[in-house]
Amino acid sequence: MLLAVKVPIIAGDRVRVSALGASRCARLAGKMGTVIGGSVYASSFQVRFDGNKCASTLHRDYLEVLTRVDPAE
Repeated sequence: MLLAVKVPIIAGDRVRVSALGASRCARLAGKMGTVIGGSVYASSFQVRFDGNKCASTLHRDYLEVLTRVDPAE
């Protein structure tokens, strides 16, 4: 049995909508943005997609990390 390892997501990470997210919400397919923080739900994050004024809250399974910020900076 193969277990999926969940990559931790932190504020400042660049993300895109995953295949699962695109299949569940087709209008978000191909979108990229920046994580701006967590949510009231432990498994969700607020993401500001490129070109949007407001943030959207998405479940972590709907996101793929593209670039990681260095938390030491």
